[in-house]
Amino acid sequence: MLLKIFWFIIWVLMILFVIQRAGQQGRNKLLWGIFALFLPVIALIVILIIKPKTE
Repeated sequence: MLLKIFWFIIWVLMILFVIQRAGQQGRNKLLWGIFALFLPVIALIVILIIKPKTE
């Protein structure tokens, strides 16, 4: 039971980090949040690799 709670907290933190990072980079937070909801590890890796938008 405790392990399930731990992984749930990690999952939520990854989603929140991806959303925060997307906002800092000037990207659509809603789309990144949905992406991270279903594929959090992949979204985390991609958001850390891509460079911020330059305007």
